[in-house]
Amino acid sequence: MGIIVALGIIVGVRLAIADLPLYAVFLMVGLLVIVVITTSTARALALCLMVSTAIGMAAGYRNQPEPVPPYVGRVQITTSAQVTSDPKQTSRGLSATVRWVDTHGVSRTSRLYADAHPRFHRGDEINVAARVRGLDADYLYASSVTVAQRATGLEASRARLRDWLDRTIRQRIGGSEGALALGLINGDDSAMTTRDADAVRHAGLSHITAVSGWNVTLVVASVGALVLALGRRGRMWVSAEILALAAYVWLVGSDAPVVRAAIMAGFVIVARQLGRPAHGPTLIALAAALMIAADPAAFSSLSFQLSILATAALILSLRLTSRYRGLAAVIIAPVAATSIIALVTAPALAASTGTFSLASIPANVAAGSLVVLAASATILLVATSWIPIVATAFAFLTWVLTHAILWIAALFARLPGGFIEFRQMDGAMLRLAMTLLTLTALLALPEGRFGFWQLQRWNQQDARIAPVACTSFALATVALIVVTF
Repeated sequence: MGIIVALGIIVGVRLAIADLPLYAVFLMVGLLVIVVITTSTARALALCLMVSTAIGMAAGYRNQPEPVPPYVGRVQITTSAQVTSDPKQTSRGLSATVRWVDTHGVSRTSRLYADAHPRFHRGDEINVAARVRGLDADYLYASSVTVAQRATGLEASRARLRDWLDRTIRQRIGGSEGALALGLINGDDSAMTTRDADAVRHAGLSHITAVSGWNVTLVVASVGALVLALGRRGRMWVSAEILALAAYVWLVGSDAPVVRAAIMAGFVIVARQLGRPAHGPTLIALAAALMIAADPAAFSSLSFQLSILATAALILSLRLTSRYRGLAAVIIAPVAATSIIALVTAPALAASTGTFSLASIPANVAAGSLVVLAASATILLVATSWIPIVATAFAFLTWVLTHAILWIAALFARLPGGFIEFRQMDGAMLRLAMTLLTLTALLALPEGRFGFWQLQRWNQQDARIAPVACTSFALATVALIVVTF
């Protein structure tokens, strides 16, 4: 039922964004017919899909972004702007997303490229003299930047904490190794050299510095283990896990993978308290639906797509390897997880970057365990930073592990034919790839096979109505996939 609710919300939001009210009417009428002519489970599912689709459409119309007209103005501008993302390091200096108002009073969001100094943070107000590029003023290339007002309150505390993490790690671990170690903790690997970053991308290892479910699970599990070690129980102590989860999301930023993982972790905590099993596909579907309802534009984000695909692939790999025990599980489970994640995320990565890595599976298998060890060593480095001797030892261990990861990336990136570069896919090709992945997942997961079995059983019970309903359901499913993706 949860998956049906999530599907209805996603479809409703996409129908609202695509402005297809006639299709929505046909969909609602078709579902109403199913409600009228069927009984029991089919009627309940169709009614649930109707209600959730209506909710999704309402959320889509309410939260869809206002259309922004093309930029009409001077190429050289001087304006004030608010920094809305954490700055990333580039070969030139800093890059961040800023929000500003042009001379016609239109609020715009642009990517700013500026020098390394003065350093600014998310929430700061800055004055910028810049060159505008892009039809919608997508890019600002700054010739000068001054900080008009620093962020205050929680944003100021967050900036200080992120700066402390940066100094603690990168003062002890230099070069790309330090940047990679920082990226494993908060996702900011922008200080890596261009050569190392290209090697990581060509080897299909770009996802290792994307803060996602593994990081969130580590935080929640660590706090939960501490609470259990203290012998504490009850709802009050569960709140410690929730607070730790919220604090980590606040620290690393509300990117799609983090938000999705946090929503899923919250569902797991609530299900555990209620004594209910946490069903993976339902959790990921509901998390995706809530994110899309809150921000309809998130669906087009590469980070959102990779987050959902990687989590679905992880669930699929766990299902396929659950029968193994002992040493076989230790060996097969990580290999299967890294291989399936690499395969499932490959279409989205290829469509976005124009690069398909043939070496991604062996590279992920070789580097997978090192990533976990390197992230753990980095956490221990930060935790023991007040003990210089111990911190130095963990810094050396972290450097060895991150250096090994970069060496593996460079090795597989240099393999002849290890990656293919091509023109980026258009929307139709990406939708086709996503549709094939969706159908494959439905056939591979027990939930999908159960749904097909239910349709077959229904067809046997009512030979007159079921063929028409099943054909309509199949056509509607294809149409919904096209609209959704």
